[in-house]
Amino acid sequence: MMTGLLHNPGAEGETARIRAMEQHDLPPEQWDRFESVLRLARSVCGAPIASIALVGEDRVMVRAACGIEMADVGRLHSFNDMVVHGRCTLVVPDTRAHAAFANNPVVTGAAGIRFFAGAPLIDPQGHVIGALCVLDTKSRPAFDPAQQALLEDLAGLVRQRLELIQEANRSAFRVRKAALLRNLLMLTADAPDLDAALAAAAAVLRDAAGDLMCNVLRSGDDVARPVFIGSARSEDPRISSLLTALMGLKITADNSLVGRALFSGQQVVADDLACPAEMADCPGNRIMAAHGVKALIATPLSVLSNHYVFTIGFDHVPADLDGIARMLRDGALALRPLLRIRTEVEASRLFRRVVEDTTTAVIITDAVLDASGPHILYANTAFEEMSGYPLAEIVGLTPRVFQDALTSPETRAEIRTALQAGQSSNTEIQNRRKDGTAHWLHLHISPVRNLAGEVTHFFSAQRDVTEQRMVAAEREANARDMTALVGAIPGVLIRQHLRADGYWWRSFIADTVEALTGFTVAEAHDNWWWRNGTDPADWNRLRDALASAQATGPSTTEFRFRRKDKVWIWIRMLTRGHRNAAGLDEVICIWSDITRERELASQLAQSNKLAQLGELATGMAHKLNQPLAGICMAAENGLRSLARTPGVAPRAEQKLEAVLSLARRASDIIDHMRIFGRQEVSASTPVRLSDVMDGVRPLLQAQLRGSGVRLHCDVPHMLPAVMGQMIPLQQVMMNLIVNSCHAYEALSDAAPADARLITVVARVVERQVCITVGDHAGGMPPAVMSRIFEPFFTTKPAGKGTGLGLSITYGIVSDMGGTIGAECREGGTVFTIALPVAFVA
Repeated sequence: MMTGLLHNPGAEGETARIRAMEQHDLPPEQWDRFESVLRLARSVCGAPIASIALVGEDRVMVRAACGIEMADVGRLHSFNDMVVHGRCTLVVPDTRAHAAFANNPVVTGAAGIRFFAGAPLIDPQGHVIGALCVLDTKSRPAFDPAQQALLEDLAGLVRQRLELIQEANRSAFRVRKAALLRNLLMLTADAPDLDAALAAAAAVLRDAAGDLMCNVLRSGDDVARPVFIGSARSEDPRISSLLTALMGLKITADNSLVGRALFSGQQVVADDLACPAEMADCPGNRIMAAHGVKALIATPLSVLSNHYVFTIGFDHVPADLDGIARMLRDGALALRPLLRIRTEVEASRLFRRVVEDTTTAVIITDAVLDASGPHILYANTAFEEMSGYPLAEIVGLTPRVFQDALTSPETRAEIRTALQAGQSSNTEIQNRRKDGTAHWLHLHISPVRNLAGEVTHFFSAQRDVTEQRMVAAEREANARDMTALVGAIPGVLIRQHLRADGYWWRSFIADTVEALTGFTVAEAHDNWWWRNGTDPADWNRLRDALASAQATGPSTTEFRFRRKDKVWIWIRMLTRGHRNAAGLDEVICIWSDITRERELASQLAQSNKLAQLGELATGMAHKLNQPLAGICMAAENGLRSLARTPGVAPRAEQKLEAVLSLARRASDIIDHMRIFGRQEVSASTPVRLSDVMDGVRPLLQAQLRGSGVRLHCDVPHMLPAVMGQMIPLQQVMMNLIVNSCHAYEALSDAAPADARLITVVARVVERQVCITVGDHAGGMPPAVMSRIFEPFFTTKPAGKGTGLGLSITYGIVSDMGGTIGAECREGGTVFTIALPVAFVA
């Protein structure tokens, strides 16, 4: 028989009911207080058995019983489950006659229960947490309603006593918690340092939990190996060996519950360390279980950037393990502010000791950046010694008291801009000491922020760099002097050494290298610069001179080098071996440009040849002119005689004409030779090159037309006059243009008609007028180019030239104080003549 209706609370209601049941559950020793209620229920109902059962999620837990030893049973089809679902008293007069209970093990088994009456235990929120039951091994035909009412009243009494005991437990817990917090705060506050405070906290927590041990660990630099700080433990000898084993373990979040709590920041509670799930892949758990630890609570605690964990191990499973865990959590939360303050105080003390002991000057100011601030709040001893100001004199003043007219306004503005933006400033500034002497400081100023990110102070570390700046200034002055000294050397100074890979490494190149070669110092440091610029014909000789510099002593080598503008110059290199301060063998080289020197030497040699030829020509002309004149006269008389004597063979006439032609040619050669022997030079006068070309152009028409060559003349009439003679200059221009025509003729049809061009250009270059005569007729090989001004040197076939034309040209230009040179360029030959400008008033 069941009074009331069945009720299905649903999943959400069942969860709330289970939570209410757990809140009303008591430790085993406290259920003994219900024995009198059970005896009364048994007496009132006339039943031999009475019990109090709580209905859990899947089991019915008998918490107190009288008249029989009853164990927990499964919830499914149990009497008490029916009471919970019905939310009212359940009476079963004969269990064997009841379809739901006929096959229940409690009915069919050794207990032999035949009668059941159960009244629900309903908490103030209406949750049915269990039942007060009376049972009998005999069936009953009926159950007195008065007995049922008394049973229900007794169920209400059980529920009230449960709440009273729970309230007493909560009060006791609050007392224990208050005592715990009081002891924690008192002992940690009295500890001399932070580690001692943590060790004291471990002792208090262990006493509160009352079991084997409480350890405290901190995450170290190696996050996988926490630092052991302290332990409070019982006298059990197993604990010492347990701590030794744990400290040798590389703890991680995966291999121990301690590591999981430390690295996750979440409390870990384990009520059975020996279970397979807790032992799997957790060597830390296996170690503790092997040393008698059955339950564990690991409570993390974070203080600023440090992370700690308190671990309490039990040799049994406390009935109120969750309550102890809550108490430890609350203790850790209460401990955090005090430990944070202690951490900050110790950090402050450490900072002050470090700042006071450091040799770096330090001042701390507020963050005021108006006209009156910032204001000095602190200065260490090093600052007092450096500046000469005692702290008492400068507290409250602005750092501007150390500045004067020598202090850079730009640097001050730069510092203020950085500080206003909340940024660090790193610079050097000149200030004054108290005694008035100036000194240079390296300043590093950093903003100090609070937890909200607001700038509250400025921290300034200062270092006197006066001596370093003096040394640097002296070094710079020495470097300038050295640069000036090196620049005064008539050439380019180069220091280099041979690297292990076979390349010459240039450790120094004077700035004058750009004036000499056109290459910058940076370009000259390129590995291939020297090799690529040197004439291949000179490279092996040059390399040997460098390689042997250490052994052979000073030496001189001359070589050709191509400037950046592609112009070849001659360089004389003085070489000397040297061992530097680091013990490295170096080669010191000095380059000087000897291009002009070589040109002058070549011109001098040419002039000597011409002078010698002139002397020879004068003598030969004097000796040969008379016989040649006689030969010519005789040949002419013979021809006239033949004309008056008919019938003479024509062949004799041809012979005489040939003799006369050869004699005249010899006379022309002697006339050319006499030019070299002239002893007087006509005075030079101002001559305009445009007039020279105007006189030459008509004389060259036939030659240009016969050679199929065009002449382009760019000689402006506005060019200044040059010092020279008109007729010799015309002879020079005609000679050079005719030579180019002959060069085109030698090409036959190899040069197209539109490419047969001779260009004459004149321009003013540094008080000289430079005339270039160029063609595109193939140019000349270097071996020929080097000899073209030699007398009697010609590349024309025999009988086609005397080899004196360019020699005469060279002599004419030299006599006028000018120079002439030739080079191959753009598939042809270019002659360049430089004549001095005539300064006509």
